[in-house]
Amino acid sequence: MDCIAARETADIRSLLSCGLACQKAGRHPDAVLCYESVLYLDPRHFDALHMLGVVAIQNRQYERAWDLISGAVQKNARVGAAHRNLALVNLRLGRVSEAASSYQTAIALEPEALDAHIHLASVLIDLNRPEEALTACEQAIRRHPDSAVAYLVTAIALRSLQRATEALMSCDRAIALRPHSAEAWDKRAAALQDLNRLDEAIESCETAMTLRPDFAPAYAHAGLMYLQRGDFFRGWNLSEWRNRPGSVVAAPTYSQPRWRGEDDIVGQTLLVYCEQGLGDTIQFCRYASGLKALGIDVVLLAPSTLHGLLKGLRPTVQIIDERDQLPRFDRHCPLLSIPHALGTTAATIPATIPYLFAEPDRVRRWQTKLCGDDLKIGICWHGSSIPAAVGRSVPLAMFHHISLVPGVRLISLQKGPGSEQLGQLPQGMTVEDLGADFDAGPDSFLDTAAVMQCVDLIITIDTSIAHLAGALGRPTWVMLKEVPDWRWMLKREDSPWYPRHRLFRQQKSGDWQGVFIRILHSVENTIHTLRS
Repeated sequence: MDCIAARETADIRSLLSCGLACQKAGRHPDAVLCYESVLYLDPRHFDALHMLGVVAIQNRQYERAWDLISGAVQKNARVGAAHRNLALVNLRLGRVSEAASSYQTAIALEPEALDAHIHLASVLIDLNRPEEALTACEQAIRRHPDSAVAYLVTAIALRSLQRATEALMSCDRAIALRPHSAEAWDKRAAALQDLNRLDEAIESCETAMTLRPDFAPAYAHAGLMYLQRGDFFRGWNLSEWRNRPGSVVAAPTYSQPRWRGEDDIVGQTLLVYCEQGLGDTIQFCRYASGLKALGIDVVLLAPSTLHGLLKGLRPTVQIIDERDQLPRFDRHCPLLSIPHALGTTAATIPATIPYLFAEPDRVRRWQTKLCGDDLKIGICWHGSSIPAAVGRSVPLAMFHHISLVPGVRLISLQKGPGSEQLGQLPQGMTVEDLGADFDAGPDSFLDTAAVMQCVDLIITIDTSIAHLAGALGRPTWVMLKEVPDWRWMLKREDSPWYPRHRLFRQQKSGDWQGVFIRILHSVENTIHTLRS
């Protein structure tokens, strides 16, 4: 028996060595055969399970990889590499919280593993846990003070905490370590943009472009800053880099040619696909109906949750989602590339409103529920929790003084995160909650659109609510941080995209109190005018 066991051990070692060699050479089927042969001899062999899982990751078989690596961890939970690979699989499967736990376990086992600290910090940023991410970065820097990547991720965490000056310092530390890093210069540009130093930010992007002429994020980032400054020609051109390899927005591929505005496609069918958030779709869907009015047959590929709202587009366009079979089409174009294709300037933005419409029956139902003579103000105070939306939320309690103005009635338009604040109002403050059934179905914004038609004014943070109100042509006041998203531009109190919008900007970073003082005075003036 001892001789047989010894021979099997030798076979396992040989098979594992052969599997690793095949895997390194890219001969994955042969590697799988070797590892599976090991499992035939020892069904719970840690290395065989783990390496089969790694091969599955390399072949994008993430469910299989999870099963295999989880089995390996059950056999031996003391190997940090297995937990790091399990974290990677969890990320690929969209299990972000589980990925964070796996990285934390890997760090406990291998405290010096720089990549585990860095990946944990990145995951925590995605989970909107920037304080914890910053702690992970600090631990990485203590162990690896010469890591430029650690300083860059630190800068991202600091920006999420709205600590732009420190983020800039962290970027400068990274550049001192790796002066030729295009990514470091691009991250530096983002910190400078937060500080409203746009000239320097654009210069940093240009340095990144010089260092890496194919580095798409720097071009796209510079494009947004030019748009923010009102330079639409350069802005739209550079923003087209957002779909290049290595940038953040993946573009689908089709056999038909992409339309870039270079030729006349009247009479042809154009597939237009939404590529970013709901607010972007609401803002730019005007272009789809605009092209239809020019004689182009438009098919709009949009999230299914928006179909109920988008069917109100005038002129109407065909709307499909990713589950539908694509109809025949001649050209395709991302929705946010149409302004570039048409050469849109600030003066030629198609700003005829409304271009979306609430359902009449739904409006009548809400008119009955919201009847009364007070000034009805729909409010939204909490934006998205994604890192890009940092600074686009305010505490609901900041509306307290507005709620006390005689003749004012505050009505919540908030859904999801932030709604819990309705149960934590200061004494004497009243905000009407429209109930659990408000926009509770599969369609987004149908009740919201109807309620907007029933209120006199909308006051909102920079979120999709601001775009919906604008598309409906409702009077809207938008609260903006000092350096807002590009579409609100700089210093203006109006918006070329939405003629009935009024913009209330922070005078200095983080100063929402000043914004609310100005809004309170404007509400009081509105009430006074109505009573005059």
